[in-house]
Amino acid sequence: MRIPIIFTFSLIILSVLVRFGLTDSNSQIRQEIAAEVSQGEVVPKYQPSQEASAPLEPVELRLIGKERLPIDLPTALHLASANNLEIAVARAQFLEAKGNSNAAEGSLIPGVSLFFRYGHTDGTLQGTFGEIGDATFNTLNPALVARYSLNPGEAIFNAIAAHRIVDATSANESLVTQDVLLRVGEEYYELVEAQSKVKVAEKAVSESKTLLKIAEVLEKQGIGPGADVVRARAKLAGDEQSLIQAQNKFREASVNLALTLKLDSSVTLFPQDKEIRQITLIDPQIGLDDLINTAFEKHPALRRASQEIKAADAENSGAWLSTLGPEVLFEAQVSGIGTDFGNIGEREIYQALIGISISASSYGEIKAAHARVLRAQILEERTHEEIRAGVIKAYDEGLSAKEKITPTQKEVEAAEESLKLSQIRFQRGLGLSVEVIQAEDELANARLNYIKTIVDYNKAQARLLNELGEISIESMAGGIQ
Repeated sequence: MRIPIIFTFSLIILSVLVRFGLTDSNSQIRQEIAAEVSQGEVVPKYQPSQEASAPLEPVELRLIGKERLPIDLPTALHLASANNLEIAVARAQFLEAKGNSNAAEGSLIPGVSLFFRYGHTDGTLQGTFGEIGDATFNTLNPALVARYSLNPGEAIFNAIAAHRIVDATSANESLVTQDVLLRVGEEYYELVEAQSKVKVAEKAVSESKTLLKIAEVLEKQGIGPGADVVRARAKLAGDEQSLIQAQNKFREASVNLALTLKLDSSVTLFPQDKEIRQITLIDPQIGLDDLINTAFEKHPALRRASQEIKAADAENSGAWLSTLGPEVLFEAQVSGIGTDFGNIGEREIYQALIGISISASSYGEIKAAHARVLRAQILEERTHEEIRAGVIKAYDEGLSAKEKITPTQKEVEAAEESLKLSQIRFQRGLGLSVEVIQAEDELANARLNYIKTIVDYNKAQARLLNELGEISIESMAGGIQ
């Protein structure tokens, strides 16, 4: 009697152990894990490379319109340089300033007038000495006049100010161009990141479908509970919604980049790259102080601020000379006068005038000009502080992103191993679907974190390059490949 009882009890114990995953195949899994843990940590499948990377796999999604256009970063940068409307506006402002400068310089050159005057008089006139009489006559007066009338000091300093404004708008064009190139780089990185997120969401949907199939099979075999099937279906529905949202974000990123490049926004842009990789644009050996000094030397915003101060100084000097400086007038006229073309007599007229004009508004104009100098100086100081802060911020963002790359690599590796173990346990009836669902979510988040970290690093490098005033098509063309 005791043998059947012991046998029956052993069967019960064995069933409990199998049900809760404490024996046989699961113990082998535990032994494998214990062996790795005993060595200090779980050994990843790959060691972190000097530059992190992840494959950029193709995705299938609904297009915005009917067309799709492959694009890479160098092409996007060239298109922005040629087509971007903000750059076009900055170029137009430069051309306007150039025209104003030419006009200011032209005011220093005497003007020449050629005219022909005809008059007819019929009626009562008063003569030179007051006599009154009736007269009828014609007057012909052809003339060539050279006139030079200006305040020389004011005109010279206004021409200098206009020339400085040309230099300022030239620096502003460089500044706008660099800002646009930075935005193109960031938007292109965001497009790549969006495509990676779509692929992660696709994998999550695929894994959820596999989980659902396994849960249904286990339920039919009487091994798994029906609750696992319900959970798997809910997980699949949630992942499908996440996929739709990721696809929408990709189309949004495509529209943003197309707008910056002045392309048809209904065309869906797809990055041509095969992988997303960590890109270092600034030598990491360069210290923060050297980077700040480089920015102070090369940033176009500081060149613009410096030229605006010089322009304001020249305008201030011009305002003083407008009030206190002499005004001169020189005129030379070669003309003729007569009643008809048959009796035109020649004559030459020369005159010169020098004087000073003072008005009640002069004091206010001088004060306003001086205030513009002070404002330009304050703006230059603020620009210095903004550039310094921008360099520090971009530098720190790059370091932070770089520090996160290795941990996120390990996070992906660990999440992949965790999902694999959870799937094995579930397939053998040793685990619950909740474990697999949690492992799938952790892996999806780990993949997204890894991709985002690489993109954040690349963005920080591009921003640092822009803060240094050195961003260009050539310096940015080493982007994602």
